[in-house]
Amino acid sequence: MTDGSAGRDADTYRPVPLRRYLTLAAALVLGAAAVVRLLGHARGDVGTSAPDLVGTVLLTGLALVLVAGAAVLLLSRVTVDDARVVQQVGRQRRTLPLAPGTAVTLHREMVGAATGKRAWWVLRLRRAGEAPIDLDDAAADLASVLGHVAVAGRRHPELLTDPTLRAVLDDPTLLDASGPELQVAVDDARAED
Repeated sequence: MTDGSAGRDADTYRPVPLRRYLTLAAALVLGAAAVVRLLGHARGDVGTSAPDLVGTVLLTGLALVLVAGAAVLLLSRVTVDDARVVQQVGRQRRTLPLAPGTAVTLHREMVGAATGKRAWWVLRLRRAGEAPIDLDDAAADLASVLGHVAVAGRRHPELLTDPTLRAVLDDPTLLDASGPELQVAVDDARAED
């Protein structure tokens, strides 16, 4: 899919592979355990006391939830182009246009242990009355996504009201900058308002 106005190819992102495959592995293990347990009940190898039955019901329920979650993760994706962000979760599809009425914000969180903290960037798109769409730098190439936002921002300057977003669009090296460097740039962007 290419947005004809700018000619840039759309970017498609899926959930972090580790998350997808760990969920799938857990679903397979618990699913197999639930099947073995249910077959044990059918053959009479497993007792029929209340704790046995409750355990089987809980194990089966958890396995079903994990299988459904793994399926949703395997079928989920976000596609970003110069005009819109499309999020597909399972069979549900939502689109937020990169146009007036959509609020685009960028924020950084520090995650990890005190000595090994790293920046975690999250781009959030919100529209009144709709659930937000979040893109983080663990699952998406944020520099490329910001390139699409920059193109949309040139068409619709009202998208670029967030000072952190404006500062990073002006200087993408801020994605790797220290906290104080980022704060100075954000303060400068606020001063331009």
